[in-house]
Amino acid sequence: MIAAALLGAIVGGRGLGLPLHRAALGRYLFVALIGTVLPSAAIYTAAEHLPAGVIAVCMAIIPIVAFPMAITVGLERPNLRRFSGLLLGLLGVLLIVVPDASLPDPSQAVFILLALLSVLFYATEGVGLGRIGRAGLDPAQLMLGAFLLSVCLTLLIALLTGTFIVPQFTFGAAGVAVVL
Repeated sequence: MIAAALLGAIVGGRGLGLPLHRAALGRYLFVALIGTVLPSAAIYTAAEHLPAGVIAVCMAIIPIVAFPMAITVGLERPNLRRFSGLLLGLLGVLLIVVPDASLPDPSQAVFILLALLSVLFYATEGVGLGRIGRAGLDPAQLMLGAFLLSVCLTLLIALLTGTFIVPQFTFGAAGVAVVL
């Protein structure tokens, strides 16, 4: 909601408006689901069970996943140097996430799959949007529409599952950090 409010001010201040044509609505839905709602649900659930360092390393492999996807859809050309770098990065990730190497409890390894699912969503968003384009939308317009839709979707999910809470912001250091 905070991001939508800030982007709304930026889009409004630039006099852009928020297009609601069919192609724009499709892009908003794509980015909201594949780039926000689904990966956030996966990574926040995984973060309850995995150390922060493992989550950070998983997020770092988004390019490793996105590169082959981009080659497959014709957005990138095969490149041995890039592939080698990504392979080394993947090997580094494997050294960290192998249960005996860093996880306090080997049963947590299943949550790495959930974190990697969020990686797959993020890579799909980037490559998919590169493939289908922004439909003439300014990036701020695209993100505003996606954030507004994400707020609606997550609010609906929270209400249906009984998990909605009213955010309580104190405006000490923690409250300011949340807003920033």
